[in-house]
Amino acid sequence: MSRAIVVLTLLTVFPWWFPLSAKPQIQPKPRRLSTHSPWFPVNQSDVELHESYSGWDIQNQERFSRLTIEIQAKQMIAQAQSSIVVSMFLFDNLYSKTTPPWDLVRELTNLLVWKKKQNPKMPIAVIFDPINKAYADRMSESTRRFLENVIDIFYSDLVSTKPASRLGIVQGLRRILRAINLSTDKIPGWVFSRAARLKIPFVPFEIDGDRVSWKTLFNAALLKANHRKVLVIDGNTENAMALVGSANAHNASLPSTNFAVSAKGAVANYIYMVLREDIRQSLLLDQDYVAWSKTTEPSPENYLQNILPPIAEEELYKSLEQQSIEDPAWVAFVTETEIKREILRMLRDANGDDEVRFQMFYLSDVEILEELLNAASRVANPIRGLLDPSKDALGKIKDGSPNRQVAAYLMRERNRSDSPLNLAIRWYSTHGEQNHAKSMSVTNPRTGKYEYIGGSANWTRKNLDGINMESDFVLKNAKGIVSKFNSLFDMFWDNPPGIEYSVAYDDPRFGYNESPPMWKWARQKRRCLGLLRKVDESTGRPILQENALVGW
Repeated sequence: MSRAIVVLTLLTVFPWWFPLSAKPQIQPKPRRLSTHSPWFPVNQSDVELHESYSGWDIQNQERFSRLTIEIQAKQMIAQAQSSIVVSMFLFDNLYSKTTPPWDLVRELTNLLVWKKKQNPKMPIAVIFDPINKAYADRMSESTRRFLENVIDIFYSDLVSTKPASRLGIVQGLRRILRAINLSTDKIPGWVFSRAARLKIPFVPFEIDGDRVSWKTLFNAALLKANHRKVLVIDGNTENAMALVGSANAHNASLPSTNFAVSAKGAVANYIYMVLREDIRQSLLLDQDYVAWSKTTEPSPENYLQNILPPIAEEELYKSLEQQSIEDPAWVAFVTETEIKREILRMLRDANGDDEVRFQMFYLSDVEILEELLNAASRVANPIRGLLDPSKDALGKIKDGSPNRQVAAYLMRERNRSDSPLNLAIRWYSTHGEQNHAKSMSVTNPRTGKYEYIGGSANWTRKNLDGINMESDFVLKNAKGIVSKFNSLFDMFWDNPPGIEYSVAYDDPRFGYNESPPMWKWARQKRRCLGLLRKVDESTGRPILQENALVGW
């Protein structure tokens, strides 16, 4: 008995000992978590950049928006012939306090329902983060209509990703309860689920006018999310197409700045298989992770074979052997920790007259920041960062964390040495919306370097170290996408006449550079850099070893 108690205690405090949390290696085979696809060759015309952004009209003192990601998503759904699979963090009108000028959620819902009615045999599967059901039993209007029209919903399992906290007590408790539940025919889970629906007394917080339950509190305590924003149509065919970006299907977020990339061919089929693995995990758990439509209830055992059939590996990778495309763009799909590896690779490879541009919603990962500074000591052109001021959050005002602390640190380090580093920071000028982009390009026309990375992942520990579920596209030799991103970035940076997209780091009108609350950032920086051993004696800067902090 005492041995059993010790084992249960260790699993609670150190939940990363479980195999599901182990750090994976790069493998071509599609995985649910931390996957890195092969580099697929794609026609330059078969990869496109799509953008949505807002600016400030100075004369009229009003915000205007240009939205193309949402239009691209609607076009893809409309043209789908054989299947549609969506993985979306927010597909809802949550947090929208006013009637939106464009009800995107209703339009996308109507379109998916219409598509199903037009072709009842077409598989349409939706993967949601549990926030869409308020971590309990909430049913939005979109969810209700999907289930009434034979569109099945899967909620991603977040217990199997890395703990959000150092001790991971909530995570360990969830694992123990899961093990007990699965070994006893899921009866305890059924009982607990119903008991947890009781409302929490004396709590004023409500969702859709309904007071929150113990179930909501227990599930939300994991503090992580399926943060992906992915759409795949016609998976398992030669016409497969994927859209990977940073934009949620969320009315309150519509004016925010986002980027997305669409790609056709084998890489889209690879993504189809990754999303299929996420659905498989939900099917294994079943209770609370699958919402079957009311008309039919497919057998979990047959769902992935008959409704979303697998792709044979020889079919999935045959384009790698043919490579008949002249001057292809090379595209890879990366998730979780593999996103961080690619970001670090791009920064470590930046040299000479390479141009580096990055546009970011949240920036705080210490290893990436140090590599930005190291790269800024090598390149001839300034590394330019366009950051969100961490001010606006769906109608609420934030305290500037983490970007203002991070920017202050970067600017201090830039000016610390006798020869200032080639680094420049500006703030996106937000007026209620957010600079929600998570993108970077590295360009050098002289050497033919056209690299881009972008998707759902902010550059923070939570987004890049396997806590949240994330998804990005990485591209090489992508001349069209990189040129378009650079052109938009430069427009935001320089501000056309009469339009304000960005403001200077030390613009006195806003004071974003003045006395940011540094203690949060200083604590994280001290803890992270304490793991590093080597220091460059000539500069006094840490020498970051490859993957030194991945998985920390």
